[in-house]
Amino acid sequence: MKYTYKNVTGTTEIEVDEQYYDLLVAMDDEEKNSNRRHGRNNPISLENCEYEGEWFFDRRADISSNFERKDAIDRAMSKLSERQRYLIREHCALGRSFQAIAANEGRDESTIRKATKVAIEKFQKYFDSDYPI
Repeated sequence: MKYTYKNVTGTTEIEVDEQYYDLLVAMDDEEKNSNRRHGRNNPISLENCEYEGEWFFDRRADISSNFERKDAIDRAMSKLSERQRYLIREHCALGRSFQAIAANEGRDESTIRKATKVAIEKFQKYFDSDYPI
């Protein structure tokens, strides 16, 4: 069977046995699902990344603006309840899933998801518009 292997330089077709073809297709599906799961909860930022010798910076990465950004975040966080700060810290800063937070607290995942959404919206409302999340 012909299997099409895709990489950054293009595609290559190779001839493989049926048993290996099924394995390769299953591995491709698992990688696609893993990337989809990972991408939803962990967005990738280009700030402070290097590619082919070039650095990607944005104005938030500027050292002088880091202090202003921290102050804006602190002001916005101070407007939240302790519970809302906890949810933002757990989900956004530490990257814990809603399922993990819910399991830890013995609550329903949808409850955690809704409460986190409300907390993030309130945070964004108070956060300085020059530094969107």
